[in-house]
Amino acid sequence: MTNTKQASSTSAAIEWFEVADVLPDDETTVMIVLDGEEVWIGWRSEDLWYDVSARPAGERVTHWAHLPAAPLRSAA
Repeated sequence: MTNTKQASSTSAAIEWFEVADVLPDDETTVMIVLDGEEVWIGWRSEDLWYDVSARPAGERVTHWAHLPAAPLRSAA
């Protein structure tokens, strides 16, 4: 038996913002890029960046993007 289920996909492109241009609201969870390479989940609080483990990310954050919406549930 072959599993024919396919992964859900969305057509929305991720819009990345440079931290020098625009910042997310405080305490908003977003995707962050560290050192222009690694993508993590993080947030800002009072002008400080934190990664998903609540470690300070400091000036390593170069870009950020809103989290994508969850996939739509398929009718069963």
